[in-house]
Amino acid sequence: MEEINKNVFNRLLQDGEEVLHIIKPNRRRFVGLNNLATGVLGTLFMTPFFVIPILGIVGVIASNDGVFGFWIFLGFSTLFAIVIFSNLFLNSTRYKHTFYGITNKRLLIQEGAFSMSYRSYDLAEISSIDVRIGFFDRLMHPETGSLYFYTVATAAAAYVASNGNRGNTAPKACIFNSVDDPYSWYKKINDMKAELDAKAGR
Repeated sequence: MEEINKNVFNRLLQDGEEVLHIIKPNRRRFVGLNNLATGVLGTLFMTPFFVIPILGIVGVIASNDGVFGFWIFLGFSTLFAIVIFSNLFLNSTRYKHTFYGITNKRLLIQEGAFSMSYRSYDLAEISSIDVRIGFFDRLMHPETGSLYFYTVATAAAAYVASNGNRGNTAPKACIFNSVDDPYSWYKKINDMKAELDAKAGR
């Protein structure tokens, strides 16, 4: 079990606020499967720009079909390896710095690869929570998933974006990506939200 730095969010805490839970993404899901998917898609995307022109030149030079086939294999293998290892490094660095926090007042996120960013969302303003289980999440044992937390503003932004307006600058949903036991966290945070609403008379 990976040890989690319990003080990671201390500098962000307000008066009377305490950290109740700190969550890390599932490493295999966040780093491994994300990296594989990015590697395959990245290689397919980059192929027309890098490999095909190079292979065209090689094809002119190499009249032997066997040699040309070897260069095709070598070109794709090299590009795939570059994409995989560069993304493995990037995702591993991102994983190291990614933490999700739950306090008695807010949801907190720390993330970043080479620089750090922090975001916070008031629990009292959360209007809905979605659990999303993707294809790669279903491959995990136990199953992983992502939690999407919406306020009125972020829900409206998601609706606008889904209708084709990609240029809107409204705040985005709070997302806990690739966490273990997502339904358990969904229930726990929903219960906390209901308790806060009851105290506020909502």
